[in-house]
Amino acid sequence: LWKQRVNYLLGWFGERMVAEKLRSLQREGYHVFHDLPAEPGKKGFNVDRVVVGSTGVAVIEVKTRRKGAAREGFKDHEVSFDGTRLIWPWGQEKKCIAQTINEADWVRKWIFKHTGLSVSPKPILTVPGWFVRETPSHALRVINPDFLSDAIKGNGAKVLEADQVNFIALQLDLLCRDVED
Repeated sequence: LWKQRVNYLLGWFGERMVAEKLRSLQREGYHVFHDLPAEPGKKGFNVDRVVVGSTGVAVIEVKTRRKGAAREGFKDHEVSFDGTRLIWPWGQEKKCIAQTINEADWVRKWIFKHTGLSVSPKPILTVPGWFVRETPSHALRVINPDFLSDAIKGNGAKVLEADQVNFIALQLDLLCRDVED
């Protein structure tokens, strides 16, 4: 029970760190949604963060992992993304990559269904507390939270008009307000 509570606390700190990093985007006119409720029922899930602004829609999944003993040849503070998997000091993982891509696809379909707008959300996986070595990938970005703003804004190219941003944000706001206890 103690270990479970410590893990929940670590996860909470990671989520909090990411939320704080996104505050600067809100001051720039971006809309940030936390814990977006998705499919209800037993297989229900939530999307950690959705950010909407003139540069498009970003779907952010947060994975906070404790550092531990590293294998020979690996640094205990570094995680690598090779385009298909995360390579941690203790092993490899693909599940969170698929999760992030699937959540972005769910958001894409949800936005189209509720607004009629065709958008391509940027899937971003962020790992608080880790130095990330990232191989460029068209599928998603894997980054430290310090680089969220740059990943979301990209080259600054305007993808959505102000009325589209506001319409998507309004629909997401309605979804977030319609949550059962």
